[in-house]
Amino acid sequence: MLDYSLQNLENTLNNFTTHSDDSPTIDSTGSDNVETPFTIKPDEFLIYAENDLKIDDEHHIINCLSNVKRAIECQIDSLLIGFGLFERAKKQNWNLPKKLKVLNEIGIVSPRILNKINKLRNLLEHGYSIPNREKVEDALDVANLFIKYTDKFLYGAILEIMVNFNSGFAIISLDYPNSRLYFKSFDYDKNKMPDFEIDHNNPEYLQYLIWYVKMLDKNNKL
Repeated sequence: MLDYSLQNLENTLNNFTTHSDDSPTIDSTGSDNVETPFTIKPDEFLIYAENDLKIDDEHHIINCLSNVKRAIECQIDSLLIGFGLFERAKKQNWNLPKKLKVLNEIGIVSPRILNKINKLRNLLEHGYSIPNREKVEDALDVANLFIKYTDKFLYGAILEIMVNFNSGFAIISLDYPNSRLYFKSFDYDKNKMPDFEIDHNNPEYLQYLIWYVKMLDKNNKL
């Protein structure tokens, strides 16, 4: 039986290289778009924000900032759906900083973009004050950067990979509608072996997601 402990998976990750014939290998076997229940998508909020910015008055500047905030938050929730974490986030009442922290830990949001969004938080939560137009323009630029950078996890996202281990290979599916990672196991004679799965209720689910994203990154799949 293949060993899917985190320690063994980390060993596989550390041994992974594309330059050795006897090293573990990885191939993408399935990609798709992540489906969300949101009727307005993040890029549509960005279009609204761009249109608001064309009119130079306080009303539309405020509307622009509101749509920037909606675009960022909608993208964040879409990413949580795509990695099977949305239900956990709702159940545990994650706020925006917590959501961003988790996405950063997984490797979805780069520290550079994370820092930019964190700097915008006071502006995005400006309350009843009138925001500065230049700062709103910067906020819109950051939102565009964030959404374009993370769209690869939502459109044409790699949701299934095949990884070779020492004693066999596994087809690993990121089954986001059921909030789980699912391993279909085979030995090298292609005999079916017991499957393994881990879902978002497991305390180690986040660590398995981190491993999954690292495996994609190791082979330049992202």
